Amino acid sequence: METMIKVIISKPQYHAAFLIFLIFFLFLIFTEYNLHLEHSRRTRNIPNLFSEHDLRLPREDNSLMMLEGQQRDQIADEGNDGPVVDNKDDVNAYYFSMLVTEEDIEDFSVKLPDTLPNFKNPCWIEMVPEDFSYTNVTLYYQLFCLYPENQPHGSWQDSYDYMENLIHARKRYAVGSKAWRIRCFPYFFLLGFTKCGTSDLRRTLSFFPDFVDGITKEPKFWNKIRLRSYHGADMLPRPTLSDYLDLYDMAAEKIRSYVFVTEEGDTYHPAIIGDFDPMTVWKIPMWRKIKGNENRDAPKYLTPHHLHSINPNIKFMILLRNPVERTFSHYKFFHSKNNRKVQAEMFHDDIKKTMQTLEKCFRDNAIRTCLYQPWKSNITTIRSVTGSVYYVYLEDWLEVFPRKQFLFIRSEDYFQNRTAVLVEILRFLEIDSPIPKYLWRNLATLPVINRSITSKMSNKTRILLQEFFAPMNRRLVSLLEDDRWRWHF
Repeated sequence: METMIKVIISKPQYHAAFLIFLIFFLFLIFTEYNLHLEHSRRTRNIPNLFSEHDLRLPREDNSLMMLEGQQRDQIADEGNDGPVVDNKDDVNAYYFSMLVTEEDIEDFSVKLPDTLPNFKNPCWIEMVPEDFSYTNVTLYYQLFCLYPENQPHGSWQDSYDYMENLIHARKRYAVGSKAWRIRCFPYFFLLGFTKCGTSDLRRTLSFFPDFVDGITKEPKFWNKIRLRSYHGADMLPRPTLSDYLDLYDMAAEKIRSYVFVTEEGDTYHPAIIGDFDPMTVWKIPMWRKIKGNENRDAPKYLTPHHLHSINPNIKFMILLRNPVERTFSHYKFFHSKNNRKVQAEMFHDDIKKTMQTLEKCFRDNAIRTCLYQPWKSNITTIRSVTGSVYYVYLEDWLEVFPRKQFLFIRSEDYFQNRTAVLVEILRFLEIDSPIPKYLWRNLATLPVINRSITSKMSNKTRILLQEFFAPMNRRLVSLLEDDRWRWHF
């Protein structure tokens, strides 16, 4: 090292290169220091970022957890910082712990804790471990970083950063460094179907003050993530229900902050969150991974069984579109992702092959077996068709949940008269907060989002699909007891 320095000093031609290297080295140090300061600012030094209301544990009688007798009285008596305990592990004796959401979903034992009585959405208070970090423990955080193409639209990173900052602030504020967070499970699910208008309806509902969005529209948790049916699953921890709830932590804080005061002086939190994944109702190719489905031709247990064990009071909305149009739209969507332009003859040829494949399967097996089959070949066209055989999937859901917890909406009715359908949705979800008139006027003129790319189906293909779906639609009419589901063919 000493010899190198002497050589640089003795030879002027090296001076410029050494100066450039020195400047570059100092620049790296300066950049690293600024990144460290930025990280500290975002995760630690936030004295004025949150109000006292954000940091104090709710202590109103109607905001405390619904615990029994002496435990609840002890929490109320010991104030906003929670109970004083000798062992931090004993905090779980007083607060619903994260362990309640870490159980195996597949054994149907996971249930929501008693929820806060003055929250319309099912929410509860949960203590956070001292070493908690979204970066380290949140499956979706790691999944989004590992596979950027799976990242949702919007600033998911900002949501996790906000929650990380809030929890650190609560740790500093609370006695004994105990932090807490509000946890919420979706009040409703917009189950599907794919290419029926779920994105547009989600966007429209987001304008109403009583609706709060999660990080992503399509968590893919119930039909994909929890069954580890995604590339690189072995590289990430086993999914838990807590991972799913992490997507709604930011929304839960918004629900907590959105407060009405009743005439009696009580506080009430009317906001709700929903899961808008249109795949949940029908697409679950790895269903044999569910306990009890091993070695079966068709599934015995599906997502509705697990959701019912967690919360039997969920409300469901389902958009249904003319199956012929939905099939074509789904087909075009798949090919557009691969930058392939759909030609009428190309679609017709693929549909003919798919009809032959499915009709052979229907002759040899029950239709339910064929629809849940994880097809290997011609999968794009087969999924486009099987995703339009509505009645089979709806029968599975209606066997588990009562009919009164479902609202079925024709996509054609929604796009023709959005306002009338929104009134029906608000009634179904029991939304009674006042809605400004200007909001109704603006919603009526909103442009449709995710409208299909322009290309036409030939008449012979339309007739072929109508003949295929006609008996399926008759079964749907019988199931839902409404003739609208024939779509006039």
